[in-house]
Amino acid sequence: MTPKRTITAAQRFGVWKAWNGQCFWCREPVLFQACHIDHVIPLSAVFKPEDEDQVRERFGLDSSFDFDDYSNWVAAHAHCNQQKPFALLDPSPAFSVYLTQIESKAQQAKSIAMK
Repeated sequence: MTPKRTITAAQRFGVWKAWNGQCFWCREPVLFQACHIDHVIPLSAVFKPEDEDQVRERFGLDSSFDFDDYSNWVAAHAHCNQQKPFALLDPSPAFSVYLTQIESKAQQAKSIAMK
């Protein structure tokens, strides 16, 4: 996997705004200044290219899915982000819904960040 990229302030703002200033995990408001950008599928799950392929297969993701991009970023409180285990979540129907929600917000977040 390529090294973790630095999320710019504009990208962070785009993600925060696309999620209406709410934490993805608890759905409570989160101030922009306190907002963390969380990787829903942790980068720790994809250390090597072969790990990426296995995780993509496990979750039914396209081969072009970027684990360090808008399609995997959500706004979160620091404590919600830190309480989430680094282990990969189960590929349940509920998790598929999460990934669909995130993908629907990804383009909006990117557009906001580009402005």
